[in-house]
Amino acid sequence: MFNKWRKYSYAAQKTERNRVLKALAWLFSVFLAYALISTFLVYTVVIENRTMEPNIQLGDRLLVTPVAFSRLPFFAHSEEGGRALIKRGQIALVTDGTGKRRPAFLAFADSLIRFLTAQRIGLSADASRRFLKRVVALPGDQVSMESFVMRVRPADESYALTEFELSPRSYDLKVEAVPPLWDSGVPFSGHMDARSLGADEYFLVSDDRSNSNDSRTWGPVPSSSILGKAIFRYWPPKRIGRP
Repeated sequence: MFNKWRKYSYAAQKTERNRVLKALAWLFSVFLAYALISTFLVYTVVIENRTMEPNIQLGDRLLVTPVAFSRLPFFAHSEEGGRALIKRGQIALVTDGTGKRRPAFLAFADSLIRFLTAQRIGLSADASRRFLKRVVALPGDQVSMESFVMRVRPADESYALTEFELSPRSYDLKVEAVPPLWDSGVPFSGHMDARSLGADEYFLVSDDRSNSNDSRTWGPVPSSSILGKAIFRYWPPKRIGRP
């Protein structure tokens, strides 16, 4: 009898309809907040390759903040006026700037699908490809490589140091054996002649130095190609923390 009342009562139907509308409005509000935050403040990156091993591994999930917003005190780790600038040793999200970006409706659909599937499923990647790389040299620096280790002479300095000495954080490299026929002219041979960076040039490399494209093959990148900086690894739980 009660079920029939719910079926034929206008008041019951209205109550049920309002409940559904409230649930949909709540879900849309959560999604809208997620879309705004992930677009303008902080967004997630799922690692789908091994170019940053051993420090970042396949399947890791990172939070990345745009460089402009990384100046906010919440994200700042710099002592320069509380602003976190692009610094040596940081992991940056960089684009090579090729291709056309997806239409807005595809970007929205991708964001919705990723939201509903907890980042497990998404549409095809943006035509402007994005990569995680480590910043090793800044504008005005001179950079070279010996035995896969980058050596950097900072601007206005008279001597060069290894990348590890200039980085505020420690990290490891992955280096595999070089084929015997490779000479020092091959980008992945472990050697690179010294080159000086221009006023808006950054040199970024992979932690896997054996066979990964980076500034050794692309060349230096401008600041406009650096989309953001990795600030936190939230998955897997056993490696949670700053990457």
